[in-house]
Amino acid sequence: MTAAMVTGVVAFPAPALAANSTFIDRGSCRWHAEVWSGEAETERVGNSGDCAGHSWARIKVDGSWRSWQHKERWIVIPLPSAGHPIQQSQHKTCSDCRVYTLTPTF
Repeated sequence: MTAAMVTGVVAFPAPALAANSTFIDRGSCRWHAEVWSGEAETERVGNSGDCAGHSWARIKVDGSWRSWQHKERWIVIPLPSAGHPIQQSQHKTCSDCRVYTLTPTF
């Protein structure tokens, strides 16, 4: 018998946190934005050959928005420190484009 069986304590794994995501369409291009408590990302997934704009993202941790980051096709922003989950993320497809805000689903 295991100690858990002897003491009557049963441990269940913590539920996985679900991601929250959306698609962003601009012209003939499509991006996928996603966030969960440990990471945020924006990725250009549709490309008709004439897509312009980078993948942009930033995260909110401990009540403060971090700086925008961007890359040509795919940006991933990991959790900056253990124990402080991402509260929200923002995503866009160019420096002055519409901002989409996502909140992780807990």
